[in-house]
Amino acid sequence: MRLVNAIAALVIVGSAIVAVVVLRSPGPPPPVHHGLTGSDAAELRHIAAEVADYKPGSADAAPTPPHPAPIDPFAAAHAGDWRASRLTNDSKLGPIHAKAMHVVTTVGDDKIAIHTYGLVDGEAATRDSATTEAPRHGATFEQLVATDWPIPDFAVADDTYTASGRAFHCKKVTYREIDRVLPRKQITREVWLSPDVPVDGVVATHEVQTIDQLTFTMTEELVGFGTGSATAWGARPAGL
Repeated sequence: MRLVNAIAALVIVGSAIVAVVVLRSPGPPPPVHHGLTGSDAAELRHIAAEVADYKPGSADAAPTPPHPAPIDPFAAAHAGDWRASRLTNDSKLGPIHAKAMHVVTTVGDDKIAIHTYGLVDGEAATRDSATTEAPRHGATFEQLVATDWPIPDFAVADDTYTASGRAFHCKKVTYREIDRVLPRKQITREVWLSPDVPVDGVVATHEVQTIDQLTFTMTEELVGFGTGSATAWGARPAGL
């Protein structure tokens, strides 16, 4: 995610469609998508109502101990560092494509701030996501990907991911998250992290969320990175 996270990049995709309420709740209930009818539309309205009625309480999923981040990209960060990615959200609503920028805005002795914004294909205006802060040194995995959802299952393995013709030697993290608002939702994620990539090290992500009869698949893949107006590898998406 820094979906939307906060990866928060996926929030940019999610906010373009009615599925935002399912992907990264809580949030305001959206209108029903014109192309969704019958039981699917009723199901989505029901989920939206659940989110709108949610109030934090003792029934929320219990927190899990933080997990160590397999890489420490923030220690070498500089203000102006950026990475760009392509995102796809696929569901019964049809595919939504977007491009996102993740930019280091400030670097202090103890903290780093990252701003995420993007552009949905077919739209003219960029969408701001959020500015998130994380420790400059020793960030947990949860802080690295900007999530506060419990992570009960977590595994790390060495892997190679090829993006735009370049092979990145990565730490692949496979894990499961629990949405406190909709705990019956099943969420599995894979994240490929490389110390060669600035900002947060994210090369790619793959996420599947299933709730009731609805499934959403989200992917993110690196297309370029650099500092300021300079591109060190790949390309900076047009319009960003």
